[in-house]
Amino acid sequence: MKKVFFSLLVIGLSLVYNTSSAQELYDVNIKLGVGIRPTFFPGGSSGEYGPYGISIGAYFQDNLSFDVLLGVSGARVREENDLGDFYDARYGYLTTGLRINYDFVNEGFGKMYVGAMLGYHRQLFTTFTSTGFDGDPDIDRPFPIAYGIYLGTDVNLSEKIGLFGEVGYGMSLVRFGISIDLKK
Repeated sequence: MKKVFFSLLVIGLSLVYNTSSAQELYDVNIKLGVGIRPTFFPGGSSGEYGPYGISIGAYFQDNLSFDVLLGVSGARVREENDLGDFYDARYGYLTTGLRINYDFVNEGFGKMYVGAMLGYHRQLFTTFTSTGFDGDPDIDRPFPIAYGIYLGTDVNLSEKIGLFGEVGYGMSLVRFGISIDLKK
């Protein structure tokens, strides 16, 4: 399954590259963002960092674009019993996905869009510490398929730099950051 999603990531990046070099009218867009309220963490955990992400995309029609997303995040689960014994587990995650976006408003100042994502969510590492806690913690693992839908806006600050924001379900409930247009 990892090989399939890695292959999809490579295919998506090559499609972005080929689409942008074959079409003079379309541009490549890079978004660097951070999320609030992560959605892919296991039950009972809290976000420790991120999600932080980068997406690289290109238009293949006037109002239709796709991008490849790569994100990292971390979670923490801490539980304590009545005797003061505890366990503390930390997790690191990598999320990759292909996203498709439809611009329903595209004016000179920016655009508004809806989108969907399908990808892979992988737990990279786990660290575990405990004091006198018997047994292993019963922690849910996140579902490996990453998916989402969102509503977003991209506001131009200049010809190449802008700000973006997205609300929906995906890496997080809210995602925002800087967008960079590499126009031909």
